[in-house]
This record gives sequence, structure tokens and C-alpha cells, in this order.
Amino acid sequence: MASSNGSSKLVIKITASCFVLALAVILFAPASPSLGGPAVAYAQTTNDVNQNLEQVAAETPLQNAGLITIVGRVIKIFIGILGVIALIIVLYAGFIYMTSGGDQEKVMTAKKWLINGVIGLAIIFSAYSITVFIFNLFTDNEYQLAGGPQYQTAGLTGGAYGISGGAFGNIIQNHFPKPEQTGVPRNTMILVTFKTPILPDSVIDITENVCPDSLDPKTLCGAIKKDAFRVFRCADMIAEAFEKPEGKTCASVPFFDIAEGNACKADAECKGGLCSNGVCTDNKLVSGYGIITEDHKTIIFNPYGDLNQHLGDANNDVPYIVYLTPAIKKDSDPKQTIFSKAYPDYKWRFTTSIFLDLTPPTVSSVVPAKVPTPPGYPLKVSEQTGCKCKKGEEIGCSKVDCDGYVYLNQAIYVNFNEPVIPPLTQTQNCNAGDSDNEAQLVSEKVVMTKDAEGKDVLCQNNHVPGGWKVGINQYKTVQFVAKTKCAGGATNSCGEPAFCLPEKTDLTGKVLAAKILTGTIGLPGTGIMDLAGNSLDGNANGKTEGPGTLDAKQDEAAALDNFLWTFATGNALDLTGPAVIKLEPNNATGDLGNLDTIIKAFFTEYLDADSVDTQVELIGRESDGKDFKSWFDANLGSTVLTEMVDGKPVVVGEEVDMTQVAITHGSFGKYNEGDKFLPIYTPIMKSGIKDSRQNCFSPMKEDPGANVDKSNCAQNNKAGQSCCPNSGFMLNPVPNPVGEDASECAMPDIKK
Repeated sequence: MASSNGSSKLVIKITASCFVLALAVILFAPASPSLGGPAVAYAQTTNDVNQNLEQVAAETPLQNAGLITIVGRVIKIFIGILGVIALIIVLYAGFIYMTSGGDQEKVMTAKKWLINGVIGLAIIFSAYSITVFIFNLFTDNEYQLAGGPQYQTAGLTGGAYGISGGAFGNIIQNHFPKPEQTGVPRNTMILVTFKTPILPDSVIDITENVCPDSLDPKTLCGAIKKDAFRVFRCADMIAEAFEKPEGKTCASVPFFDIAEGNACKADAECKGGLCSNGVCTDNKLVSGYGIITEDHKTIIFNPYGDLNQHLGDANNDVPYIVYLTPAIKKDSDPKQTIFSKAYPDYKWRFTTSIFLDLTPPTVSSVVPAKVPTPPGYPLKVSEQTGCKCKKGEEIGCSKVDCDGYVYLNQAIYVNFNEPVIPPLTQTQNCNAGDSDNEAQLVSEKVVMTKDAEGKDVLCQNNHVPGGWKVGINQYKTVQFVAKTKCAGGATNSCGEPAFCLPEKTDLTGKVLAAKILTGTIGLPGTGIMDLAGNSLDGNANGKTEGPGTLDAKQDEAAALDNFLWTFATGNALDLTGPAVIKLEPNNATGDLGNLDTIIKAFFTEYLDADSVDTQVELIGRESDGKDFKSWFDANLGSTVLTEMVDGKPVVVGEEVDMTQVAITHGSFGKYNEGDKFLPIYTPIMKSGIKDSRQNCFSPMKEDPGANVDKSNCAQNNKAGQSCCPNSGFMLNPVPNPVGEDASECAMPDIKK
């Protein structure tokens, strides 16, 4: 009996010890939400080593597992072993009982073994339940030890995974479609604009003759290089990444690269594809041609390059992934990737609809304004809002000078109602080659320019020397800036030389419609088209008529779909910068309800679209103390247009609002009880933001009459310093030169 009792107690002690050991492993494991499964492995972090390891892991068939997942699997094995031991004990008790032959001592022994075995099973089942409960507390997720890989949400509306990181906003200036955009037409092109020039040969193969004959021979065009610019269906990614893809969707799984294009030695390494010449091929990557703009910053990718072949499906919405790899190189250093250690690559998702876009784009507005002729220019100053004009006291808030003419240092802007393919030729050299540019600015008389030695020379034609900036404001705006320095060495509010249009001259802006290939579709490189290839509807009559005359003096109808407008310059300069009059949300706003809210700043006058794209930052700190590493995109704002229908306002579209900065971004974090820090985010309006006459924003010039927080900006700021609009944020006391990359705003030490 003593031996039997000792054995029973030993079994209970072993079972209890294993249970305590399992709990100890859990309780002393780092209890951080960041130790999750694959989804968290692909969330953007500040750890460069982790990012590089994750990138390698994504290219292998093995799946990532966090520490808690590994601990769970170990505990699962231990609990399984204990269950087997308990079952053996019960069977042993039954064997003793069946062979007791009526011996009461053996019967009592069997009963005790059976009771202890049942107690052991109860402890094991309790251990399982408690373990699952504790794991749910740590992971904020419904965890199942018996299941496969477990996933956590990562900040997208609807609980999907955010795969777009901070390369968008820090390295990438614009791209289309946008992150997680849905309803994208099947015949869309894909555009990406970088903040610095890229090496064309790293993205396209110009030796492959796959480009339209309509392109200028000098245009850089070639087959897209699939090791650098990878586009594929989410369904193909899921099929490769998971043995059991059933029930998994693009919004519920992390990012994995697909095998096609990777090095291989056998077909088996290609996961269903073929290993041809040491490279996996299975036609899952979308082919096509790419065009590089003149400034080497924008890639225009035409999927398949065929009018009869499109993305998606005519019957179902189809999610896609675009993966930009480190194979994209810097133009200035062909050995260096365009990405960085902090942001080693970039990927995003979008979803195509079942529709094709066959509606041509239109011009929504231009600056300087198009006005009826007659009366034309000069405009009546009384019609300009917010301007109390006195000669010699230009205050920079009016759209024209005090005589009603356009300021000499005015930049030219063309805004469209939807994204368009940027003009491929951007430089206007006032020579014979300018006459077929997709966008032009022409003077009524031949103007002077500077030669290579800086001497004045007469232009070969009437085109104003300067250049068009593209890839800005979500591809809805193009802008022209003259390259002739203003007389007298005038400088703008940034301390830079001011550049001027010809003085006291009638100027004509010309935006060409593309030559028609078929239906609404235009020929690339011959004029303005939207991202579906529809040629510009310059007269906004709802028809695609193609280009007409470029002579603004002829009847306007003769221009057909070319958009022409004329304005007149005076002899005055505006050298005063813009001022902030309103912020949304207000400075130091707490408990922000919508974590995806668009951040807005309102200014006193029209802003320069290119500077808004490049001179706005968004920094922040999450509740775990880590930096905000999601994407952000700063553009000009927009105003919703409505018309009265049956006595009720009906939205009919939107128009670019050039007085507004609008920042979209990845979802902000939410504070939960027990978090170490309050999440806090800081939009930075750098002094490099300019108005439409190229004058820098100066924080101390906020409108004194407006009811607006002063944003803790010092009142003695000089050009080159930035305003950091958040309570507790201070300016760097050392002025940074305009355009410097480094952030000037430090994070405040705000505890919960």
C-alpha cells in the first residue's frame, strides 16, 4: 500500500510540476504585442536588422513565427505528452482491476490509480485552458494552440494588414493607385514618383523594342525589369505561401514575395513554375513596358502594353500587390539602392474593379486664371479677395498685382479633374524642339535667354525658357517655373534668386490633347492622357475630338481638345511668403476619433504644388515608444463641387484647392489602458513650402487676425527653419538650410 500511495503521489507531483513549468515559461516570456506572428513581422519597425531578416524570410518557403507562437508550440507538445501519460495510468488501473481476481488489496490499488489518473487529466485540461487564456491576454488575439499560424491586425481599416511602410513619404513622393485603393479601373497604368532621380537602366530594359512608335526617340522606354518592379495578384501569392490557402484573403495575410524571377536550380524550387535558365518563370508577374520621365523621377508602367489585355477580371474585383525592390538604383550612384536601411523596399496593395475607364480627363482650373476675352487682362483688383492693394505695398495675398496684371515671378499651374500621365518632355529651351511638347508656355514675342556662358541671346522661338514639374499632387497638377532670373538681382522670401516671366507681355498656356489611336484612347507621348490612356477633353464637351489648332488667336472651337488660355504680365514682383490661418485637427488635439483623419493646413494664398509634395513631414511616436513608420502623402487639398438638383445639393466632383495642404497617412495608433506612452503625431510644415510665386513659408507670419494657435513657433524665425505644430515641440535653434532632409523637430517627452 505504501508503495502504491507513493507512486500515485509521484504521478500527481510530476503532472503538477510540468504545469507550473509551462506557466513559468509563459509568465517570464516578454509580454509584448510586437512578438506576434507573420503579420507583425511585416509591420514596419525601427529595427534595421529585423527588417532585413524579415525580407530574407519572406523570400523563403518557411513561415515566420514569433516567440509566443514558439512557446505555444512547445507547451502544446508537453501537454500532449502528459495526456498520453494520464491515459496510460488509466489503462494500467483498468488492467490491475481486471486481473485482481477478487483480491481487495488489488481492487483498492486499481481504484486509487484510476482516481489519480482522472485527477491528472483534469489538471492537464485546466492547464490547457489557462494557457490559452494567458496567451489571449498577451496577444490581444484569439489564440488556438491546436491551430496553424496565427495573425494579428496591423492597422488597416476593417482589420486588414498594412503592408505599406514609411518609404512612401520619405523616399517615394507619389504613386498610383494609392495604398489599399479599391475600385481601380482595369485599364489603369501604375505610376511611381521618387523624391530623387533613379537609374533608368535599373527599372527598364531599353534594348527590348516593346514601346509605342509614337514616343519621341529620346524618351526612355523599355520592358519593365521584373526584379525591380514586381506586380502580381494576391491570389497567386497566397497559393504559393500557404499549403492550405482556402479561406485566406489578401486583407488577412501578410506580404510574401512570389517565386517568379528568383534564382533556382530545379522546378521544385519554383513552386509550380519552371526553372528556366536558372530563373523561375510561371507568368504570374505582370509584364509590360515602362516609361521614365525626363527628370528620371517617375516610372509609368503600362501593364501588358496591349489595348486588349488589362489587369483584373471582367466579373470579379481582383487585389494586386506592387513590390518595389532594392534593385532600383540611384541615378547619382548606380551601385546604391534608391531605398535605405530604415526603408529597404516598398510594397502596396490595390484592388481592380470589373470596369474599364473610358471617360477622358478635363482641366479643372489654371493659375493664372483663364478669364473671358473680352474683357481679359488686366483684371479689376476689387474682384480679388483679401487684397487691400496700395502701389508699393504689395502684400502677397492677391492673385494679380495692383494694376490687375500677373506678377512677374508667378509660376504656372494646370490642375486636372483626375490623375494624368505627366508630360514626358519637361524642359522648355525656347528652340524648335519645343513645338510638340505636351505642355507649353508661349510669349507673344520672342524673348531673351542665357547661353552656357551666361550671355543674353535671342530665343529661336516664342517659347518661354523654363521647365515643367511633374509627378505632383497625386498626378493631378503640372507646373511651369521660368528659368530667367529677375532683373536687379531680386530674391524671394527664401533668400534665393527670384525667376521671372517676360515683362508686360501676353502669354499663352497650351495643354495638348493626345492624338487619337482608337475611340477615346490616345497615342502616348503626343499629348495629355489619363492613366487609362483616354485623351484630354480640353473643351469639356464630353467628347474625344483630339488636338486642333495651337493658335490662341483663332476661334476657340478650332482648338478642339487642346486647352489654351491667355494672360498678361505686369512689371511687379511679389516677394512675400504665405501665412497659416487654420489647422485641422487643431494644435495639441487629444482623443482623435478617426485614426485615418486627413490632416489639413490652410494658408492665405495659393501654394506651390511641388513644394507641398516635398517639404511636408509627418513624424510621431506610438504607444510602445517606437517611431511612427507608416506611410504619409502630402498634397494640395480639394473642394467638393455641388450642383442643385430638385432643390437639393448633389456632389458632382471636386476641384483642387491650392490654399490647402492635405496629408493622408497610414492609420495612427490608439491609446489603451496600460500603454507606456500616449501616441502623438506631428505634421511638420517646413519653411521650404512656397506660395505660387516661389516665396517660402515663414512660421512667424501667421495671420495675427486669425483665431489660430501659434503652434509654439518662435517669432524670430529665419528662412530655413520649420514650424513644428504640436504642444511641447520646439524649433531646432540652429537654422537648417532650405531643402535639407533632416527633421528639425524633436519628439516631446510626454508621458501617459
